[in-house]
Amino acid sequence: MKHRQPGEHTIDVLFPLAVFFAFAASAVMAILLAANIYGSAVAGSERMYNASTALSYIREKVHQNDAAGTVQVEQLGDVSALVMEQSYGGQEYCTYIYAWEGGLRELFSREDLAFDPNNGRYLLDIQGFFCQWASDHLLEIRCVDQDGAELKACIGLLSVEE
Repeated sequence: MKHRQPGEHTIDVLFPLAVFFAFAASAVMAILLAANIYGSAVAGSERMYNASTALSYIREKVHQNDAAGTVQVEQLGDVSALVMEQSYGGQEYCTYIYAWEGGLRELFSREDLAFDPNNGRYLLDIQGFFCQWASDHLLEIRCVDQDGAELKACIGLLSVEE
């Protein structure tokens, strides 16, 4: 029987340890890379969620209030607002949708009350909101998210003033 000399077969121990540490290091790097990619995807998705949800919300509100002459685009001081008029129980009301202090807001109030942008209910994070008439019955809406990316939608009104 042969006796091993000290240090004679160190490679028998070092090689498996080196392979194990190389595998562990690459596994940790792969996990960190995947976590970074996932975090970026979630952040991008959240930003797009706010702007696209804002456009969907506005589109639905316009369709709910689509009656002849009830949807207006108005400049109220420093605020560009989409204004929809409704009548309930003989009283006239307005729904204002606008951007104020980093958020999309909605204010439902009597028509005879003064508009105050601070009174609106906060809906979503949004940097900017712009609306204009593209034609007589086509409303163009643009929402700018917190990173400055802009989404645009056009909403066709079915009811027209005769």
